[in-house]
Amino acid sequence: MFKFFVTLLTPYSSLSAFKGTHGDNMQYLLAIAFALFFTFTAHAKVEFLNSPGPYWEQKILVTLTQVNEFLPAHWNTPDKVRIQHSPQPDLSYSFTKQLVSVGVDVSDLLMHEYAHLLLDKYIHEHCPGWSYFFARKMVQDKELKDGIADKQSNLNSLKQALIDFEKDEFSQQYIKNVQNSIRQIESQLRFLNNANKNDEFYRQSYAQLNYYKLLIPYHELFADAVVSLVTNNWFAMKNASQKMLELTRVHPALPAALTWEEFLNYRIFDINLKVETYSFASWENDSPYTQFAPFRSEFRVLVSNGFTSKSEMILKLAESIAQEFETQIRQTKPQILSLREKNLFLLERLKIKISAMSEI
Repeated sequence: MFKFFVTLLTPYSSLSAFKGTHGDNMQYLLAIAFALFFTFTAHAKVEFLNSPGPYWEQKILVTLTQVNEFLPAHWNTPDKVRIQHSPQPDLSYSFTKQLVSVGVDVSDLLMHEYAHLLLDKYIHEHCPGWSYFFARKMVQDKELKDGIADKQSNLNSLKQALIDFEKDEFSQQYIKNVQNSIRQIESQLRFLNNANKNDEFYRQSYAQLNYYKLLIPYHELFADAVVSLVTNNWFAMKNASQKMLELTRVHPALPAALTWEEFLNYRIFDINLKVETYSFASWENDSPYTQFAPFRSEFRVLVSNGFTSKSEMILKLAESIAQEFETQIRQTKPQILSLREKNLFLLERLKIKISAMSEI
């Protein structure tokens, strides 16, 4: 109800008209910032780190709100979003910290990084294997049972130390720090014990597959799709990446076979490419941005055919990616898929989901 009230007060659909009257300037942003803040934080708490000031925060909120308003109502948005101002000229998402770093003012790239956070949260909720991955990293790749034993030993030592400190009347701040450490380890143990229940399903694949390297190409595909659909521009990520280069003069690492312009073309959702007939090159495996060229083209066709809304299409893409990733890692004898198989299997999953929706 609260979100509904704020949206009525300052509906996002009316912002473009307001902008036309007042121009793209600080006055425009300040005028809408208050309403946007409460509209967005009705969904999530936003924590700004190293913020240079309210104007920067307001511009961030404009972009995040644009994405959240696009998502289907039943999408479970993050309870907390952490945005850090970076002194470096970059935009990035940290999977370990679940933190978006912003050092350049390119709204479509911020949208892309926020989409990483959205998919990361979705996969954490729907892929036990991804939680298993983080559990193993938490114990420095030890067997989970050994890592749990180490954590339990640390916990027991801290609890005994706390009893001793309280007897000897240590400072309250020192005791509070120990109590905080105990709560943290208890939380870690709950996470580790829960992940350990699935050890038999993932132990073999974890030993043979790089989960992170496997998932990242799907992440880049999803984040590019979010930007393209929210902005209604299939060239949005190419244009945003070009703008980033103009601002920073920093080239990302490219596959040896590509020029910068050719690399940027992989960020487009092109036309007339087919998964079954596309000629994959071996070097397309070298970058997470170059692995789904034909899928992007077929995804564009599915969106254009209007089988479902664009917002639902994003949700179905997230579901398909999560299930495809989980299928690949939940095997006792895991196999590395070819690029054609990756594109084909993901496309088939998505088509099945779309078909099921049309039958409802």
